[in-house]
Amino acid sequence: GDSAVVLEEADLTLLSLSSAIAAMDAQTIATRNSQTTLSNAIEQLAEFLRVINDHDEPFDISTAVRKLNDSQRRTSQLSSRLSSLTDRLGALQRQIARETHQHKILIKSQLPEKPEQ
Repeated sequence: GDSAVVLEEADLTLLSLSSAIAAMDAQTIATRNSQTTLSNAIEQLAEFLRVINDHDEPFDISTAVRKLNDSQRRTSQLSSRLSSLTDRLGALQRQIARETHQHKILIKSQLPEKPEQ
């Protein structure tokens, strides 16, 4: 009777709690694994920085700076060309629209008049 219902409710409660606990456990394991991965990556970066710091010669970044400046110059030139092309295309579209309008007016003016009935 009543005790069976109470036991079923308790079983359902434990079942729902166990699935929530299993999900939390899986999340905890995943978090621990990602923390381990992050720790390894930090250690590798720290080692790389130590190697750079211990290196006697300064790094020459002038080549990279020249390449970046050249890329910036080319990008600026391309932007200018695209702007010019956009202006020319706009002018061409306006000219086509004018000619189309004039052609329509010419066609309408050449139509014969409708006969009166």
